[in-house]
Amino acid sequence: FSFKQQVQTGFIVSLLFVLVSAITSYFSLKSVETDTRWQNHTYKVINVTERISLAVSNAESSLRGYVLTQRLSYLDPFEKNISTAVANLSDLGDLIKDNPTQVKRVDSIQFYLGLKTQVMRKTLETINSSGQQAALSLMMKDEGKKTKDKIDFFVQEIVQGEHLLLVDRTLVAEKASKKTIAIVIGSAIVIFCLIIFLSFFIKTIFDQQKLFETKILENNEKLVNLANENKE
Repeated sequence: FSFKQQVQTGFIVSLLFVLVSAITSYFSLKSVETDTRWQNHTYKVINVTERISLAVSNAESSLRGYVLTQRLSYLDPFEKNISTAVANLSDLGDLIKDNPTQVKRVDSIQFYLGLKTQVMRKTLETINSSGQQAALSLMMKDEGKKTKDKIDFFVQEIVQGEHLLLVDRTLVAEKASKKTIAIVIGSAIVIFCLIIFLSFFIKTIFDQQKLFETKILENNEKLVNLANENKE
């Protein structure tokens, strides 16, 4: 191999390694991005799930306030919280549609939320048709307590399930992150070593060429001197 070919080969090898390192780093970063997105997805599922239970509790409080005071100002928050619970349940269904176990739990929440809503609206109908005392008597029976307990039970089941997934996803994300850092640092070290090697290699070749040229000049001088001596 000529000097030019040797240098070209060294640079091609270096460029190929840089390309491979860049591709590997890209896919590692994509993996980290995916894992992070799943972590955020899990936090969102937990947040939306807990908002369902909170909205139902707030609706209960608004209903009790209306029955006790008969102030119409309690009805608007009641309706808003019912709508919030339904909307959050719909969002939750979209978020966990890829998880069959969670889908079953969401279906259970939907069923018991429907029952709970019926009980609360029955109380409203009672106070409007039969008066406050009848509505209070109905509330004292706690017909909706069992359904609310069921809602809270499945809410906690979903949250606990997501926490378990979060642990797994966090471990995967940490491993992917460490792998990416190792690849980047390793690539940087190898590239640095290649640059040092190429620099040393080029310098060595140049030194050899310089030495070779010096010897040629010395030999030329000797030949000239011999030629002059022969002439004399």
